[in-house]
Amino acid sequence: MPIYWAIATSSKYPDVYVKKIEAIDDADATEQAKKWHREDIGPRYEYVVAKEIDMPKPSC
Repeated sequence: MPIYWAIATSSKYPDVYVKKIEAIDDADATEQAKKWHREDIGPRYEYVVAKEIDMPKPSC
């Protein structure tokens, strides 16, 4: 199952909130992030959802 990160910040407050989300697809991750934002964070913060990706290691 892919891993996503919901990150909430505010231009007014110095706090940053991060939540790890395991979801089946982008839409599911977005829904979970919306719920987290609505129920736990509140309207003073904006949030983004980022998908964790595996980067191949350079072969140097």
